[in-house]
Amino acid sequence: MRWPRRNAKPVSLAPRHRRTWRYGRRWCSCGLRWTTCPDRHAPVPTEPPTSPPTNSRWWDEVTRANPQVGRAGWLTPAQTWRANGGRW
Repeated sequence: MRWPRRNAKPVSLAPRHRRTWRYGRRWCSCGLRWTTCPDRHAPVPTEPPTSPPTNSRWWDEVTRANPQVGRAGWLTPAQTWRANGGRW
């Protein structure tokens, strides 16, 4: 006995709807017929993008190098350049 795929699990938010050519018929990967699948005509919903923290000043600030790191040799010029976001 073959169980229908539409009862297996809920449809995810990711765009995973594709044609399946199993059994000589056109089926969507969600389990519906390709002609009746709602996502064939409408875009699949996606999660909204995450926003930066509300206090974004510290989020966007350049990272300053700490000269006490590795105190014996301090930081090389290349390490300082990378730590300061490409600034001296």
